[in-house]
Amino acid sequence: MWRGELFWEWRRSFWHCWCERMDYSEIVLLAREVRKSFEKREIPQEKLERVYFHYNSLKDIKTFIERALRLFPRGNCGLASVYLQQFLPSAEVIRGNYGLESHTFLLLDETVVIDITADQFGGPEVYVGLLKEPWRIDSISSLL
Repeated sequence: MWRGELFWEWRRSFWHCWCERMDYSEIVLLAREVRKSFEKREIPQEKLERVYFHYNSLKDIKTFIERALRLFPRGNCGLASVYLQQFLPSAEVIRGNYGLESHTFLLLDETVVIDITADQFGGPEVYVGLLKEPWRIDSISSLL
């Protein structure tokens, strides 16, 4: 196990049990922790490869993850969202928009955006709040 994995396992089980009743300030703390883990490259690449492969089965996922980690937060919205979803299982990965840009983020309770990569488009590093401009979901198919 990598440093901190036991902590994350505990957090995941906690979130899973209490997600429906949690205060959004707890989600902000979680989102900041996950973002820091990406910035410091503390998440094992193999773990990211496994998680992301279920979302997007790229042929050369290893190279994709290596490049993505060097560019964080640019080009990491899908990877970061899929990884963060492990700790917020009731949140959905959404392929939507941030302004005019295609963007992937989490949506909780159909109204709360959780986004740790919006700064690639000039937004905040971490956003947990209501679904509003510049975040957009163009169609119901985004929820599938």
